[in-house]
Amino acid sequence: MADKPYLFGVVKRKPKKADTTTPYIEQEEPGLQGILGSSLEERTYNMLLKLGWKPWQIEIQTPILGGRQTRGGMVVDFVLFKPSSCAISCKGGYWHENGNEEIVEDAAQMQYFNEYVVIWDYEVPDDKQLEAVMRNRIGAA
Repeated sequence: MADKPYLFGVVKRKPKKADTTTPYIEQEEPGLQGILGSSLEERTYNMLLKLGWKPWQIEIQTPILGGRQTRGGMVVDFVLFKPSSCAISCKGGYWHENGNEEIVEDAAQMQYFNEYVVIWDYEVPDDKQLEAVMRNRIGAA
């Protein structure tokens, strides 16, 4: 099976203030509190780091078809390259328990990535369970 095209490119997030003593690749990614929309997304991001992914290997809040600014556009929570594209969608019952609408959105997002992983809040009540689910569905870097 051929790799699905991923046309959005890798977004490298540079630190707000340059640190000339530490190479760019070792610097922490700034300001994620305003980017990550939920505690599940924050936990997922931190677990990706724990599993060996580096900040510059993780795209956050990646727009598809214009993102939230365009009718019909979507945003996927995380994109990894392993080396093919892997999208991760973090879902909580409060915002995402809308039945068929959620199924349609997932199906649309699956078209853009080689792998598409959904993590529901109810299946990962603690970090131990989150790590197990992520190792199983995504794997370590």
